[in-house]
Amino acid sequence: MITKHKKMDKRFLLIVILLSSIFNFSFLEYNNYLIKKANPANISTNAKSLVYEQTIFSVDNEYYLTPVDNFLSGKGWKRSPGVSNGDYFRRVPGYSFIYLAFVKVFGYPSGHLFLKIFQLLVFVSTIPLIFYLARSISGKTASRLITLVYAIIPLISSWTYYTLTESISPALVIFYFYFLVKAQKSENQNTKVKNYVLASLFFVFGVLTRPYIALAGLPLLLFTFTDFVRQRPQFWFRNFAVIWLIPFVFIGSWTLRNYLVAKEFVPFEKAVHPQTLDRMKPDFRAFCRFAKSWGEEGFYLNTYQSPFFFAALKGDTSSVYIENILNAWPTNIVSEFGRDRLYALLKRYQLAILECKPYVDSTIAMPAEYLPEQLAVEKEFDKLVKEYRTNHFFSYWVKSPAIYLKRVIANSNTSGVFFFNEENRSKAYVNGYRYFLVILHIFFYLSLFSNFILLKGFTNRLIFVYTPLFFVIFFTVIHREIEQRYMLPILPMLIAGSSFSLDKLIMAIRSFKSR
Repeated sequence: MITKHKKMDKRFLLIVILLSSIFNFSFLEYNNYLIKKANPANISTNAKSLVYEQTIFSVDNEYYLTPVDNFLSGKGWKRSPGVSNGDYFRRVPGYSFIYLAFVKVFGYPSGHLFLKIFQLLVFVSTIPLIFYLARSISGKTASRLITLVYAIIPLISSWTYYTLTESISPALVIFYFYFLVKAQKSENQNTKVKNYVLASLFFVFGVLTRPYIALAGLPLLLFTFTDFVRQRPQFWFRNFAVIWLIPFVFIGSWTLRNYLVAKEFVPFEKAVHPQTLDRMKPDFRAFCRFAKSWGEEGFYLNTYQSPFFFAALKGDTSSVYIENILNAWPTNIVSEFGRDRLYALLKRYQLAILECKPYVDSTIAMPAEYLPEQLAVEKEFDKLVKEYRTNHFFSYWVKSPAIYLKRVIANSNTSGVFFFNEENRSKAYVNGYRYFLVILHIFFYLSLFSNFILLKGFTNRLIFVYTPLFFVIFFTVIHREIEQRYMLPILPMLIAGSSFSLDKLIMAIRSFKSR
């Protein structure tokens, strides 16, 4: 009977893999066709233009592709313009290494073609893993339905045609949790260790692809501690230490490299650096902290901060850009803190940006220390944040995170897919599909909260509930900056975990019908 079920599962997975491959390839190629049709001149526009007519252009390509371009042209591993120490480690190197392999072997046009196919195949390879993870907490019907949903809907597969960390980071997390669960279920000591080693490898590569994947490291730490330190203390060094030596060696190597080339201790990446020529400076960081106090949306913030920043960088410090910000901010915020006070602070911020102009114009690194005015502006914005926290405790710690949580949950997760963009929303079937994805996305999160109550077993709860919730809390309460792709690495675990809720729903329906 067991053999028969295994054969049926294999047949099911084979069919789903085939369907997923055909559907996703056809859908993504059609999406590329729509981009070409709408942008025949291929003017570089985020998510609406193509690179070598193959992969989708993103403004973040600068972070992941230019280090490889510079490296291959003999300029060193640094992002463009490559004039400062901060350009050596603006991003961790995980995804760039994959990109390097493809353009090195196949060249630039073909490299993008084979890269997107490779990334789609990596996604397809995770389908059996999702089934395995779902099956570990739910019945046959629920696990099959969730696997089919994962394989067909374009929530994760749509990113495989990008050249971003999101193209592979969900797969890395899935492989990590797959081997983690296998290790937990392994009774043979050698098999258990091998699975932990594989989990550790996928974990560290995930961290070196997207550092906040480190949030998912808690299960690996607790499981290995329980198995090799608490239960078998005589094996702790041989097993526990060796498994954790893998992340330390890889991350340590990158950290050492950063120190050797820049004489700075940077374990992962450094977004805010005094020498870089972008807007990532203490004043901008504090400006964002203030706006995020009341739950400002990142996309909306950019609509008024970007014109303000780039105008000042060109020497235009007219008051219209300050007025635009004040008009964009909630009237109660402007009233509470005083329009004159906010205007004066934004003027200081504007002039601090202007001080960067000579360096940007000459394309030379800024000083090794932050400009005094940048730090002064940061201090003043942080005073506003502190005042807001003091005067609006509930709003800051409850209401604003709730706003971000709502944005995380009630979303179609399709902003990066041209097919679903404004240009096509006049079509009923596009909107219908998008609303269906919104409902599905809400279901995944409702299942997460339901599983918090209903799912039993510490191992299951740690993997399918606590770790995803850790991500949710981090981005809604601590980081307070939401793009849907930030949650993408952990989304497969929400999808797999939703099989438990679906299983309970199916059982309830069957019970009701049998009455």
